[in-house]
Amino acid sequence: MQQMPVKITRSNPVLINKTGLRRDLANLMTLEAIYNNLKKQDVNAVYYYGFKINSSGDISLILPETSPYLISLNKYVEKIFSKYKWRQSHKLDCKKCLLSSSAYFTVIFSTEENKIKVEVGVVEDNGQIVFSHLINMKRD
Repeated sequence: MQQMPVKITRSNPVLINKTGLRRDLANLMTLEAIYNNLKKQDVNAVYYYGFKINSSGDISLILPETSPYLISLNKYVEKIFSKYKWRQSHKLDCKKCLLSSSAYFTVIFSTEENKIKVEVGVVEDNGQIVFSHLINMKRD
């Protein structure tokens, strides 16, 4: 039985200051400290924090990370990332019909590939990734 494609009914929210977030991530010492700890143990890990973008473009955090290896990133998400503003999602057939969105902030620590990948994605409709940033941890 063939699965029907998901009908997209809404736009994706848009992070207003992507450059600022990339700069913050590049300078975030917590990412490097976690990566170095995981590298010593030869372990990969994924950090996850769920949040909602309301119809005014603000975010509210709803699902914090609980892993003891990764919990130190919660402070960054709660104090810095939560201040970023978003252009809200809207119905495709009505730009004035603003919608809230469920989303997630994910950090993938890949010690095998010497990379840290940060993604922000939305859950509704098509589950699109709306922000992605790659940090190369390979030191020559």
